[in-house]
Amino acid sequence: MAEENDKNLTRVIFKMHAELDENKSREAGRPIYNEYEVCEISFPANKHTIGVFPATEYAGWGEDPLTGQRTRITYAQKYNAQYLAFKAGTAQSLGGTPLDELTFLSQGKRLELKALNIHTAETLAALDGAQLKMLGMGGREMKNSAQAYLDTANKTADAAHLQSELQSRDDELAKLRREIDAMKAGAPVPPPKANTESAFTDFEDEDIANWIKDAKPEAVLDGLDRPAMIALADEILASQGKKAKKAA
Repeated sequence: MAEENDKNLTRVIFKMHAELDENKSREAGRPIYNEYEVCEISFPANKHTIGVFPATEYAGWGEDPLTGQRTRITYAQKYNAQYLAFKAGTAQSLGGTPLDELTFLSQGKRLELKALNIHTAETLAALDGAQLKMLGMGGREMKNSAQAYLDTANKTADAAHLQSELQSRDDELAKLRREIDAMKAGAPVPPPKANTESAFTDFEDEDIANWIKDAKPEAVLDGLDRPAMIALADEILASQGKKAKKAA
């Protein structure tokens, strides 16, 4: 739980940083800037502590996905999802439910929270100690309401998942009952469909037509497209046991 809270209490954004190159500017007689990727890390209820680090700088230790060994990783590797979104030019996810989803917050309160780097329900619910005190009066109530919202959402998701599983079970039972009833009535139970492609997939259209005429001369092929001819050929093949052999 502590690890999850730490994750919710960290806001990570990658961006391009431009820095004046004084030597090159002096030589060129005009401002020359060097650009490089940086990782900006900020924390909720703390407007003064913002860390900015080169994206390729050492950020700690991680596990190599190939060898499983402990290895040094950069900020781009540590926060890889945000970095990949930055490189793709898409919005970098804050990793949670936006404050706009919390109907118990007024628009003014949402703006106040965002000004404190609090952008998601998860971040609000994870606040504690000095960070929570920064919210002032009503802060504890907002935190508890956000947690209640998340708890309710999780229960709803669990219930929906359970309902889906129960429905799948009921559908399977209904299918078994139909097959049992068919067996009792003496009707043949259709075999399960094999997950294989048609024996006529590699046939040319003319070969399929010739095979059908040979196997079932009375078959009408006028107006049939390729999928329809393949379906008809498969049906004849299954009912007559003909071999899918191309005409010489």
